[in-house]
Amino acid sequence: MRPILLDSTRWSTKSDSVLVAFLLCIYTHLDQFENELDQIQKHMIIKTRSNTFVRLDTSGIIIHLTSTYGCTRSLEFLISSKHEFIFISDDYINNYRTELFRTNDEINNFVRFLGQLNITEFLQVNITDTRKYLT
Repeated sequence: MRPILLDSTRWSTKSDSVLVAFLLCIYTHLDQFENELDQIQKHMIIKTRSNTFVRLDTSGIIIHLTSTYGCTRSLEFLISSKHEFIFISDDYINNYRTELFRTNDEINNFVRFLGQLNITEFLQVNITDTRKYLT
C-alpha cells in the first residue's frame, strides 16, 4: 500500500473504492501501522466532498470534518462565499456504516484516528515562514 501512496502515478490509477479502502484498512489495522503513522500522515490520500482525492502533504491543503462525522462545530455551517474549505467525503462513514461504524462510539474512534492525521472539525492554519535572513 505504501509504495502506491508514495507515487502519484500509481495511486491516480486506482479506483475510488480502492483509495477509500486504503484509509479504512489503515484504521482497522492501526496496530500494524503505528510505527509508520508519521509517514502515512504525510502521504495518505483522502477523498473530498468534491469527489477528488488529495494527498495530505499537498501544500495549502487542509481537510476538515463534516457533521456526518458527528462534528457539531464543522466549518461546513459557515455560509460565506469568501472562504473555500475542503471537507472529507462522507463516503467513509456512509458506505461503511453497517460494517465499521454502527455506533457513535465507533464513529468517534474513527474521528480520533482522523485527528491523528490532522483532519479535524476546527479551523486549521498552516504557517510557512518565507522571510529571508541576511547572513
